[in-house]
Amino acid sequence: MKKCYIDINGANAVQPYTPLFLSNQGHRTAPTRQYLYSFADWDQAPLSLDLGCGTGFITSELTSLTAYAHAIGIDIDPELLSIAWQNNYENPRLNWLLGDASTLPIRDAVSSFIISHFSLMWIQNYSNALAEAFRVLRSQAIFSAIEPDYSGRIEGSSNTQKESLHPIIRWLITKNANPFLGGVLPSELHGAGFIQITFGVLAWEFHETAAQAEMQEEAEILHAEGIEWTQPLFTYTPIFWLKARRE
Repeated sequence: MKKCYIDINGANAVQPYTPLFLSNQGHRTAPTRQYLYSFADWDQAPLSLDLGCGTGFITSELTSLTAYAHAIGIDIDPELLSIAWQNNYENPRLNWLLGDASTLPIRDAVSSFIISHFSLMWIQNYSNALAEAFRVLRSQAIFSAIEPDYSGRIEGSSNTQKESLHPIIRWLITKNANPFLGGVLPSELHGAGFIQITFGVLAWEFHETAAQAEMQEEAEILHAEGIEWTQPLFTYTPIFWLKARRE
């Protein structure tokens, strides 16, 4: 029976979204992840890391890329990590690490691929997390990320009165998250020593049922915090994808 084999302390925020929200988020970015996976050399030390793995949706996906791929899912939230283990306990090529991505208890140069999926934004010391990712990656290995930038958020609404700072953005900041990380990650990766940095913004399609469910969850989170927000007809938040290589 596979367990979280190590527990280390960290001070980062535990993201509040439900497993269903995280699953829907993962489905939405699936084509982009497949694109990012195509740049990894899966024949060389096929150990992947999923930083902020949540329920393990993407971690398990990493083991399906080849017949011998292994992956470690890392998260600071024991409840989500327990769900990840329960959903994947029969997969012998998965391990789970309860801890902080900014202080990884993993030796140097062992990983061939790292992904962060809406996770770095919740890590206060994300510069340390990038430095740690650089350290544990093998030479020429790939770091990839999918992170939002709420500075470009758009809402379709009949309400013409606009606030200077959106309630979702204000709330994320109070939770020690960085809602603007996607747009600054390219320079942060450069500062961490990565090379061949490529990035772009995900294409956007509005699917009413999924979008309404996502907005409803955001509204419920804000309501629980005493913040009232009238759901708009639709929302759009730019989501950046990035890939970079370790020298």
